[in-house]
Amino acid sequence: MNDWSFETASIHAGFGQDPETGATSVPIVQSVSFAHQDPQELSDIFNGRKFGFSYSRIANPTVVYFENHITALEKGLASVAVASGMGAISTLFIALMKAGDHAVVSESLFGGTYYLLKELEDSHGFSFSYVNISDLSEVESSIKSHTRLIYAEAIGNPKLDIPDFSALSLIAKKNGIPLVADTTTVTAALFNAKNFGVDVVVQSVTKWVGGHGNAIGGMITDLGTYSWQKSSSDLIQKMVKKVGDLAFVVRCKKLRSNLGLPLSPFNSFLLNQGLDTLSLRMKKQCENAQQLAVFFSNHPKVHFTHYPGLTHHVQHGLCHRQYQGYYGGLLTIRLGSQEACFTLIKQLRLVKNLANLGDTKSLIIHPDSTIYRDLTREEKDRAGAYHDLLRISVGIESVQDLIQDFQSALGHIQEGV
Repeated sequence: MNDWSFETASIHAGFGQDPETGATSVPIVQSVSFAHQDPQELSDIFNGRKFGFSYSRIANPTVVYFENHITALEKGLASVAVASGMGAISTLFIALMKAGDHAVVSESLFGGTYYLLKELEDSHGFSFSYVNISDLSEVESSIKSHTRLIYAEAIGNPKLDIPDFSALSLIAKKNGIPLVADTTTVTAALFNAKNFGVDVVVQSVTKWVGGHGNAIGGMITDLGTYSWQKSSSDLIQKMVKKVGDLAFVVRCKKLRSNLGLPLSPFNSFLLNQGLDTLSLRMKKQCENAQQLAVFFSNHPKVHFTHYPGLTHHVQHGLCHRQYQGYYGGLLTIRLGSQEACFTLIKQLRLVKNLANLGDTKSLIIHPDSTIYRDLTREEKDRAGAYHDLLRISVGIESVQDLIQDFQSALGHIQEGV
């Protein structure tokens, strides 16, 4: 496994073949619970003395295969699959924080993450410092004695800013706290998070990992680079006494069970299938996004095109180094008004207007009026959800067909709108 390329590991890691039937596809174990003839064996499983399966809310074979597959691709210690990307983020923060604890997070966040953190502030007594993640002095000065983690998206959605994870890692290590990256937009296909000092990866595997818009899921991966025995989190220290440096993983699994956040076996099967073609899809989407960005940047009705692959992007070089010469499948354009944005969307015939990312199909949305609807104007602008901005998740279609669709739709926008 250690000698395999990512492309090979994405197909073969985590599961070889079923020992009883020889099947090479991961079996769907669609069972609520698991019988054991020996009551002592079931007791040992419940008490953690033996690995096994008792109830699918706690663990399921199909889900475990998917977890192992992701862990192998991330070169990590262990993974915990949950019901959604938001479930992964909520489990992460609740695992590390209690009332009165603090975290430093990027101000460039997916709208759903904003709503979650506000909920955790109100209901759990957590506190957060929202920072410009590219301003390292602001990041460091925001850390307090009760800070439990630093959190940032690998490519800000929809701001498209790029954190310097190597630099953030130095700050995290200096302060003895874990660095967490939401890698939904890049996945392990583009980003070797472990090599850049990241300690924990969370992602919505609904998006690029699954890639077909047919299953929801989330994943948390401990990369094995942070010693949880040094954690300042009281909650983690309680678990350290029981399981040592597996404390974080075990706590996340306990929360998954207690909060009722298991990933279903069937969704695990579908999402795991997406890994086979992940590398191919992501590279094609990046290539298409690059060509679309060039088209938009030269179009007179597009006021501004934002894409890390364009040389005017302030973090173009960082993105190139950090993500293996690729720039992601997301881009944004600004058209000057919400009216112009709505006109474009209504005239598109190929690109779908819906709330998802990373699909094989190209997708578009007006974040200001949808995902970020309940934030203040200041909060929206800080996150990059400007009133005249459209977010485009580029698919794997012929880029010429995509350009033609946008060319036609842009033609319906009146001058001065």
